[in-house]
Amino acid sequence: LEQLEQQSEGNARFVVENTVQTIVLAFYNVTLEKKRLQVRTRALEFSRQLFEYVKLRKDLGGAITFDVLQQQNNYLTDSANVLRQDIALKNAMRNLNELLNRDLETPFEVSDELEFSPVSADFDFDVLRKRMLESNANLRNQFTFQELQRVARRVVGRQTAHRRLRREQIRQRFAQALEREAQQFGDGDDVRAHGEVAQDLFIDV
Repeated sequence: LEQLEQQSEGNARFVVENTVQTIVLAFYNVTLEKKRLQVRTRALEFSRQLFEYVKLRKDLGGAITFDVLQQQNNYLTDSANVLRQDIALKNAMRNLNELLNRDLETPFEVSDELEFSPVSADFDFDVLRKRMLESNANLRNQFTFQELQRVARRVVGRQTAHRRLRREQIRQRFAQALEREAQQFGDGDDVRAHGEVAQDLFIDV
């Protein structure tokens, strides 16, 4: 019962941890999509300025129509990328609102920046492994489940051994009773033969 209770608590903790993890990932996905939109917007502004520059060069005789059309195509491509990225950002925001059980169109701003600290070379594998085993609810649930399986196998093994012992005791008592009947009434071979058949049927049942 104690291990079943631990497994139930572990399952609840696992659900909570997964929910928190999903919300955190959704939040940083919004931050990532926002950053991508900023980058694409800057690229679009650069393409617009370059497009205007090439048109001016054409007016001054320093560029041809092909150069203008080529830069115009780049500008239109960047414009389409900005529109697609804006849709991706709105979808990420809707996903986060859904996870927070809010209206899908609820506006909000994310303030965190995507900053990553360098990975330290001083990490100790044994310490990290210990932390993982202590804090990972899914692993703890697996360990608890394995322990429950071992307990169940031991219980089944004891029950099987008990049934075998009980069957052997019944067989011995039956054989002793048959022997007494044969000695008392005579014609022992027939009594033993019929008794052994009855004994097998009785024990099999």
